[in-house]
Amino acid sequence: MESLKINSIYNGDVKVNTSTIMVVEVGDLRFEMDERFPWINVFITDNTDLGYSLIDEIEEIEPIMNHEDLAVIAMNYYFKNVNIATEKQMKELISKEKEIKTAQEGQVQEQQFISEDSVNGKHFDRGQGICRTY
Repeated sequence: MESLKINSIYNGDVKVNTSTIMVVEVGDLRFEMDERFPWINVFITDNTDLGYSLIDEIEEIEPIMNHEDLAVIAMNYYFKNVNIATEKQMKELISKEKEIKTAQEGQVQEQQFISEDSVNGKHFDRGQGICRTY
């Protein structure tokens, strides 16, 4: 692996800041509370390089003192915002989404055919043929 060099302007002061982040994971969701900020970041597990992506922020309502407080907020969020489905229901949902996507792609292709059948504002019926020179 190559050594990475980062250019930075030295202004005479190099600060080192530290912070504590509490983490609670519920199912595929990860809740992070950084002591520097008054909100909770909600991440979902995925196939990105990090392994998770930010999906939401929860504005802190009351002070969070420990992991138990964060866990209560995480569980409330989870059961309010996550639809829990069986594996069979998930397969059916994915199948329906694929059908919708396929139908939408078909509509786009048909629209492209229609636009290709019109040249300079003139509409041609299929079968008449259009000869284009480039």
